Amino acid sequence: MAGEKYKIKNIRSKVESDVSQKEWETIQANDQIAKNYVVVSAPANKLSKSTTEETK
Repeated sequence: MAGEKYKIKNIRSKVESDVSQKEWETIQANDQIAKNYVVVSAPANKLSKSTTEETK
């Protein structure tokens, strides 16, 4: 569904931001930037496998 946002949090500054799927994909494409962010919430149909793996 258009307009759904990811809520991400910078692990250093603790600042939360809402980003689009395209913005999140851009962040993930750069390892140096991606390691500083965690997903707080995501569109229900967009949760990745890594979320499941982290709960193990």
